[in-house]
Amino acid sequence: MSDNEKAPVSDQSDKSDGSDKAEPPPAGEPAAGTEREAVERLAAERDRLNDQFLRAKAELANYQKRAGRERELSALHFKRDFIRAMLPALDALDLALKHAQADPAHLLEGVRSVRDALHQALNQEGFERIPAEAGAGYDPDLHRVAGVVERPELPDGTIVEELRPGYRVGSLVARHGEVLVSRRPAEKAKGDKAKPQQPPGAGKQPGGREQP
Repeated sequence: MSDNEKAPVSDQSDKSDGSDKAEPPPAGEPAAGTEREAVERLAAERDRLNDQFLRAKAELANYQKRAGRERELSALHFKRDFIRAMLPALDALDLALKHAQADPAHLLEGVRSVRDALHQALNQEGFERIPAEAGAGYDPDLHRVAGVVERPELPDGTIVEELRPGYRVGSLVARHGEVLVSRRPAEKAKGDKAKPQQPPGAGKQPGGREQP
């Protein structure tokens, strides 16, 4: 048999039919490796956020503990300073009682020393006595009227006497002062009984006409 008569070799033997190759995933569906990577990324992000949350929670708990300790320490310092301010008054009172039997005048002197020490302690804490001198005007924001007395020589609402002192710290009133204030007596017409005093304008009708 000649070379020309040899059977032609098919070229299909050199080409694969493609059956051994993996088919691409359908359109719109991620590959298995891509999906696995996405899940791993989400898990890592979850772990990171959870770690941040636990750290923030621990920091908040530590801050609350520190704030509580600072409040307790501040309260103790305030109590200590208050006791230190009161000790001179107690010392003066103890000294007065100790010498009261031998000399009663020491008791009076001791009481005055206690009062002065207490006033000094209040002043150190920013408390001051509300002025309520006789002859001054009554201030409803600072004083409370405990009684009214007739004083023809004084304008209405003038302080006549201070019954109990008031105190304030800064712009806050700790206790209002109790005072007696003046009121002018009602004028009497000859042969007529005194008419009861009324607030200004109480006897007028709308329009300014007097009531009969």
